[in-house]
Amino acid sequence: MNDYFTKVHTMSEKDLVDEIEKINKRLLNVPPGTQVFNQLLDMLDTANQAYNEKVIIAMNKNAKDEVIEIGTIEKVEEEPDYTAQEITVQVARHYFDPAKARRRS
Repeated sequence: MNDYFTKVHTMSEKDLVDEIEKINKRLLNVPPGTQVFNQLLDMLDTANQAYNEKVIIAMNKNAKDEVIEIGTIEKVEEEPDYTAQEITVQVARHYFDPAKARRRS
């Protein structure tokens, strides 16, 4: 199946349309549910994907990349007091909280 993938991705759009039509005609002659029918469905899916990729690439070929200005963001930084006294108080509060001590006992 990799060979078919390469084949359809190297085709032009017109050739892909012809390939898709050819596969659709073959699908009409094959009984549903057979292995050949399933393989043809996979081939049709691969050809359709290749065609869609070519169409999207052609549509976006002339598209310009634009940057949209959505505004600015203000950033406010506040630094806590890191003095030795404040750190000692916060550590002591963390390890000895009278409310937590009452709950433990």
